[in-house]
Amino acid sequence: MASPEVLLARKLASNDLKTRQASENELKKWLRSKGRKGMKEIEMRRLWKGLYACMFMSDKPLVQEQLASDLASLIHSFNDYTQGVMFCKIFFETMANEWMFIDRLRMDKFYMLIRRFSSEMFTYLNGHNWPLSCVTIITETILSLRDKCVGVLLHVIELFLPELTSSHVKVPEIQSMTFIDTWIQIIATSKDTSVVECIDKSILKRLIKGHKVKGLSINWSKLIESVLNWSSKPTVLTRNRKILHKFYAQINEKQSQDD
Repeated sequence: MASPEVLLARKLASNDLKTRQASENELKKWLRSKGRKGMKEIEMRRLWKGLYACMFMSDKPLVQEQLASDLASLIHSFNDYTQGVMFCKIFFETMANEWMFIDRLRMDKFYMLIRRFSSEMFTYLNGHNWPLSCVTIITETILSLRDKCVGVLLHVIELFLPELTSSHVKVPEIQSMTFIDTWIQIIATSKDTSVVECIDKSILKRLIKGHKVKGLSINWSKLIESVLNWSSKPTVLTRNRKILHKFYAQINEKQSQDD
């Protein structure tokens, strides 16, 4: 027999609007109750397995869009941010674990789900004043995608700055630098050309140009230190080191222009 969280999750995929709304309210109420007591990781993994199955089986475009929004908004059911960030962590891990089973025709709706969830995650963290422990867990989860699922990682890279900006949040300096350092670290350690080029295009170039980075508080001096630190490591591939050195030169040029 399916667990309560899976049974609740399945109802969300109904094509009937009233059924979906009722099941969403029921699930949020259940999550708030479990969150107060402390939801176990295994319960959360079962829940996301069920929620993933709901999204996988939904076939009508309007239902898919509403379902993506409904699933993303579930994070706000957790008043305890330690529970909320675990919900985020397990979401990305579930997407990574299931990615290879998603066929081409279903891919777009999961791209949409990841984008909407990321936006709600930023809003949630902002509402809790960006706990550094939570940001660290998120960045560690992002780093783990290098080995688990490049497909999910590429999408997260592409949406990171646009969704952060559209969420109208303000990330404190330490947390901002934690996020940015993660992208620098991936460039320094990745052997995947597509990942490195994606970070260069979607993150580094936008940081230099100042486009869509309004939510971040950047300490350019500390960023230079981070770039020099990671680029100096002997294990960095030559092509990746060139990207970091170019970024370093661009930061220096930007600071000269701003002075």
